[in-house]
Amino acid sequence: MRPRGRPLVTLVGTLPRASSATTIRGRWATLLDCAILLFLASAIRLFWLNHTSLWADEVFSVHWSQLDPGFLLGQGEQLEVNPPAYYLLLHAWMHLVGTGVFADRSLSALCSIPTVLVAYAIGWRLGGRLAALLAGVFLAINPLSVYFAQEARGYALLGLLEGVALLGLCYALGQTERRPLPRIALPWIALFSVAAVAAFYVHYTALFFICACFIPIGLDLVRTRPLTWRRLLPWVGSGLFIAIGTAIPLETAISMSHSADIAWMAKLQLHDIWTFVVQILAYPGGGHRYLLVAGADAALALVVAAGLLRQPPNRLQFNIVVLVPSAYCVLLIAVSLLRPMLISRVGVWLSLPICLLLAYATAVQAWQWPRLVSFATVAIIFLGLTADYFIWQPKEDWTSTAQAVLRNPSCQGPLVSFGPYNLELQHYEPRLAGRRMYWVRPSHGMPPTSESVLDTMLTHDTPLEPEALAAFMQANPSAALVVRQVHLGTAVSLLGDMTDKMNIRQTIHGGGGITIFCR
Repeated sequence: MRPRGRPLVTLVGTLPRASSATTIRGRWATLLDCAILLFLASAIRLFWLNHTSLWADEVFSVHWSQLDPGFLLGQGEQLEVNPPAYYLLLHAWMHLVGTGVFADRSLSALCSIPTVLVAYAIGWRLGGRLAALLAGVFLAINPLSVYFAQEARGYALLGLLEGVALLGLCYALGQTERRPLPRIALPWIALFSVAAVAAFYVHYTALFFICACFIPIGLDLVRTRPLTWRRLLPWVGSGLFIAIGTAIPLETAISMSHSADIAWMAKLQLHDIWTFVVQILAYPGGGHRYLLVAGADAALALVVAAGLLRQPPNRLQFNIVVLVPSAYCVLLIAVSLLRPMLISRVGVWLSLPICLLLAYATAVQAWQWPRLVSFATVAIIFLGLTADYFIWQPKEDWTSTAQAVLRNPSCQGPLVSFGPYNLELQHYEPRLAGRRMYWVRPSHGMPPTSESVLDTMLTHDTPLEPEALAAFMQANPSAALVVRQVHLGTAVSLLGDMTDKMNIRQTIHGGGGITIFCR
């Protein structure tokens, strides 16, 4: 109850302000937090970065990025299902630091490391320093984030840009709670808009993220009474900027909606949705530990439930860590019913709101021991799954595959890959380049893809129709057939009776595995 006749501003102005010493100590504490988070994220993401060979998609990224930028922006953009931004950035990166497993993957690691600072900044706005520090720590050890930080693909960059966009949205919506809209909200709206457009140039699924972000924006505007032009115009400008900035790549994405590059994905099933959820909460290499990973996900859900029951989130917290991620998943699943694309790699940014939600659920615990139990549960699960990733290394071993084909005396004839993957073999054993090379189309009359075009450009291999595989292997007794696990069932069915005549069948473990057939 304030005295009659005295405005609230006058009373607020009489409150004691923080001393300069307190402000300085707070700044040093923030710098210390950021330094610890950067060190932790760097140590985990750079650890064993070159321990395993590049798998098929990574080899493609490296060689595709080495092509002329004019080709990548022209004909290449019409062939490759992903936008050219990451490939152009990797092209410049390899010119700067060179090539090699560590150099090729280090760009993704360097894109992933700053995401812990994004988590810290959002966590600070949503729940204070403790929530910020917990969010940064959880993201630093998050197995999904670590997995894609050690992969020469554009998903770590996509996660960073969508995280920055979420940061801008968080602070912009936080400012719009004030009346009238302060000018300080405008830079955050601009940050959101620019980062959202940049994310779309890295991966087309960023469109679902952008649409999900405009749901809380629209709800905020609907609730505003009265709705003034000063409040509406910044968001209208943001929408127009994003629409214009994404118009050209959106047209390309629509024209490639039936690309053969993603034809390997089967029609969406209910099991696929469950697998997506399990992998997002853990990491995509957890197939061999499915029950263990599902149990870990259940424990994380209990941590979140305990926190939400203790203190439900406010409007801003709900919008950032619940509404936007949920809307994104719904949009992604809905579109996947028409064109399957529901894979964990496109949702790598979801590790950020998941860690924010876990941090909030831990920080709101009133007593110290429930808070410690929640923290220990999340830390043990994340560190355990990250350690399992380092030990098991769920990525294809093309180095061992190429060496096995080269050294096996029964595999010294023509080299046949099921799918356009001779480039992967030649990448690790250039001595294989002297052999005749063929690749089998996974389906009859399959149109050219970016992988097949690149494979033919660099290895000069010859395509084979699938029905010709058995006859070819019969006519070439010393031929070596290399099959990835994803195509193994199809290859065996095409070989038919020839499968029993393959007296050498070697499986190179790692990832789904690679099988070599020889006679």
